[in-house]
Amino acid sequence: IPNGVTTIGNYAFYECSSLTTIAIPEGVTSIGGYAFAYCTKLIIYAEAESKPDGWDPNWNYSNRPAYWYSEENKSGNYWRFVDGVPTVWEKDEGYYTEGLQFTKITGGYEVSVGTATDNDIRIPAVYKGESVIKIAYEGFSHKNNIVSIKIPNGVTVIGIEAFRSTSLITIDLPEGVTSIGSSAFRDCRSLTTIDIPEGVTSIGEGAFYNCSRLTTIVIPDSVTSISSSAFSGCSSLTTIAIPEGVTSIGSNAFYHCISLTTIVIPEGVTSIGSSAFSDCRSLTTIDIPEGVESISSSAFSDCSSLTTIVIPEGVTSIGSGAFEDCRSLTTIDIPEGVTSIGDSAFYNCSSLTTIAIPEGVTSIGYFAFQYCGSLTTIVIPESVTSIGNYAFRYCYSLTTISIPEGSRLTTIGDYAFEDCSSLTTIVIPEGVTDIGYYAFLYCDKLIIYADAESKPDGWNPDNRPVYWYSEVQKNGNYWRYVNGVPTVWEKAEGYYTEGLKFTKITGGYEVSEGTATDNDIRIPAVYEGESVIKIADYGFSGKRDIFSIKIPDSVTSIGSYAFSNCNSLTTIVIPEGVTAIGDQTFNDCRSLTTIDIPEGVTSIGSYAFDFCSSLTTIVIPEGVTDIGNYAFRACDKLIIYAEAEGKPDGWNSSWNNSNRPVYWYSEVKKSGNYWRYVDGVPTPWNRY
Repeated sequence: IPNGVTTIGNYAFYECSSLTTIAIPEGVTSIGGYAFAYCTKLIIYAEAESKPDGWDPNWNYSNRPAYWYSEENKSGNYWRFVDGVPTVWEKDEGYYTEGLQFTKITGGYEVSVGTATDNDIRIPAVYKGESVIKIAYEGFSHKNNIVSIKIPNGVTVIGIEAFRSTSLITIDLPEGVTSIGSSAFRDCRSLTTIDIPEGVTSIGEGAFYNCSRLTTIVIPDSVTSISSSAFSGCSSLTTIAIPEGVTSIGSNAFYHCISLTTIVIPEGVTSIGSSAFSDCRSLTTIDIPEGVESISSSAFSDCSSLTTIVIPEGVTSIGSGAFEDCRSLTTIDIPEGVTSIGDSAFYNCSSLTTIAIPEGVTSIGYFAFQYCGSLTTIVIPESVTSIGNYAFRYCYSLTTISIPEGSRLTTIGDYAFEDCSSLTTIVIPEGVTDIGYYAFLYCDKLIIYADAESKPDGWNPDNRPVYWYSEVQKNGNYWRYVNGVPTVWEKAEGYYTEGLKFTKITGGYEVSEGTATDNDIRIPAVYEGESVIKIADYGFSGKRDIFSIKIPDSVTSIGSYAFSNCNSLTTIVIPEGVTAIGDQTFNDCRSLTTIDIPEGVTSIGSYAFDFCSSLTTIVIPEGVTDIGNYAFRACDKLIIYAEAEGKPDGWNSSWNNSNRPVYWYSEVKKSGNYWRYVDGVPTPWNRY
């Protein structure tokens, strides 16, 4: 601040939280209220010898350390220039802070701030002929102005919350200290280093909680346990050595130590508390000692840089959220002794590609592997009896899940495999008596093979194709093993799906779902002596369990919405006699990979193939003169081969609004977007 400044206004530097020092010239006669409020790192050097009358009573609302200028006064809060740098006077030998309060306790005195105003506290070793042996409970707590403190050698106990929320930068603890109380240095956000003397045996809960500038700390060998939240929120701490004598690490002990890159846990540790290393987001590896028997809840959650971890053989349980949001974790070996995997144990481990669940695990908890989007395969061991709600939800890359013969699995929870969109098959053991709501919701490629002969009472409805086990029954939804592979029975010659609904129309009948339950629909060509000529509007709409459909040659028209939202439909053959495909006929048939449009078709309705996201190629016959708007919208993998040489006038201007690649037919044109047949396969011409 330049020398000509005389006034600093209200809130002038309010919440300048990174500001560390400021020198206020002697000519400043007025400072407004809250001028330096919430400048949590600030030390103020005033060139005045004391507070001028014109400075508002709340000019230093946050009670930041303020020093006054003096060329000779060494005691109290005074400074001078040394080589042009503001420098606090060193206190004279034998100087002790005035106004401290001393209270008699057994063995001597304890000390607290009393009416003292010094920023640099000096405590005497003796008061009234007896030793000062303790820093009192909340002794200097919330005194933001305190920058340093000199504690005499006779002190053995640092009381609970003794220096909480002070501006301490450094502190020397005397060798005689044996106990550091709970929250003793909590919220000392300016403290950068501290040496804990060898005699200390206990560090209280939250002792260094939120000391956000603390970069290093040495814990002496005399310490046997790290208490709960002891170093929680020490966000600048990069390394820490835990002594060999430590046997337990408390809950939240190193929570949110976001700069901690390495830590060695000694072999003697048998207990790691809940959230002990949660949100240590720079930690890349960690070795857990052999003596540890359980991984507590959220112990390593949000360790987003953790790539590998070795769990020792003695561990029997993995707690809820133990590795939740460990987004860099690629592999993990779970030892044979583990019997339970807790809720959300590996939730959102989005880089985890493989995991071996050992024999002996009996339960997989709620959300255990939810959002493990890179997980491709998993084997459920024979010992597992229950898969919890949401256990594998949103495992988008999961293609196979194996449940062995002899499995003791009885329960699959609600939404257990929801949106496992790459999962194609699963065999559900005969012993499964309960399947929760929407267990396989949005598993759009999934076929379910159930070892049961029919749906058990405890299975909630699902709309995926389900086949039931039978050694003899061919018709309907049945399967058997062929060379160890689940295989659907071929339907008997002349078999047609039961329960279909036939409605009389001009020229014959139209057909719809009715009460049919088959996954593989077989429609007869004739009903009550007349031809079946149309698939009704909305005929099979929303029938998500239809896997295939066989349409007879007698059908000439497929109605609007006829197969919309048939998410499991993979193949369909449209008969040669069909001339029109209605609006939204195949809308949202996400599993449909191929479709052949017969030569007789002249029109394709609006949104006809909307959201057929697995459809890769389609050939549009030359006779198609009309295509409605958005016919191929959101067909993200589709290449279109049109037998016309250019867009016919009757094709809507938005027929290809998703701008999918289109090739036009030509026997001679090689440049541009043209194709021809090569061995019966649509093939774009090679470019020159």
